[in-house]
Amino acid sequence: MSAMEELQANYPNDKFPDPATISGGKQIGIKASEEQGTLTVNYYVVNEDTPFNDPALDGQTSVAQFQRKSFDSKETAQNEVGQTYDPNGQQVDLGHSITGYRNAGAGSSFITWKEGNWSLAVRANNLEQEDPVPLAKQTVEYLEGAFLPVPHDAGQISLRVAPGDYQSNSVVWQNNQTVYTIMNADSMSSLKMAVSMAK
Repeated sequence: MSAMEELQANYPNDKFPDPATISGGKQIGIKASEEQGTLTVNYYVVNEDTPFNDPALDGQTSVAQFQRKSFDSKETAQNEVGQTYDPNGQQVDLGHSITGYRNAGAGSSFITWKEGNWSLAVRANNLEQEDPVPLAKQTVEYLEGAFLPVPHDAGQISLRVAPGDYQSNSVVWQNNQTVYTIMNADSMSSLKMAVSMAK
């Protein structure tokens, strides 16, 4: 069995992102653990078939992570999503009749906007003279033809212009008392992982 098949066999009631979306189709190693109502799955780029939960992955740097966390109420779960949306900034046309709002603070500039129950934010580093607009437009364009999971009450997508570690980009959404989190070093890959779970 592949690592992905073994993951699915261990957690038959769960849905997971399509491994092909995690790192541009590169081969992926998988480690998973569950404790106190939280299932955490870490993904690693590997050069050869690697067994599920292979100790060889210990100490490696994950490229992405998927998490399922259960809470005792819908309200707690909704708060955990941590939606950020600030419609007070400078308006930016992101295409497809979507308006983003640009704000700055703490050396960064942000564009936030809403699509359905999702709030979206793109962060750029001012010191690196990054511009959040192109990634925001690329995200809107991608989501025109790709469908995210439908959050029960709240979803939050937080992307960064510069590539970083796997925690740089996150897609978080709530389904009743459960919160799902996808994190990926690459902004578009984090979106593709989430979209693969909506199918």
